[in-house]
Amino acid sequence: MQRLALFDLDNTLVQAVIGADSGLIAVGSAGAPGSEDSAAWLSRDGREWQPQTLPDGLGGQGIQRLHAVAASGKQFVALGRSTTYSSDHLTLWRTRAE
Repeated sequence: MQRLALFDLDNTLVQAVIGADSGLIAVGSAGAPGSEDSAAWLSRDGREWQPQTLPDGLGGQGIQRLHAVAASGKQFVALGRSTTYSSDHLTLWRTRAE
């Protein structure tokens, strides 16, 4: 039996995966505990996953995570949270799969 590694699971947390016409997208976080940044991965076939480039606002000081994702055609929208010792707010990321 061949085992497929979808992600480098060290310091990676996958919160949600959704399928759409253009493939699959997974969202979550990556990084050392306590300083995670939002992360997203796109796959056409469920075997090979490509990390997505996220804007600066979805990383940085504190903990950022994407918790949920929705799809419509080739459009994906993910909702997350960014927390530091002094703030806590929602984050939104959207992308289009080609």
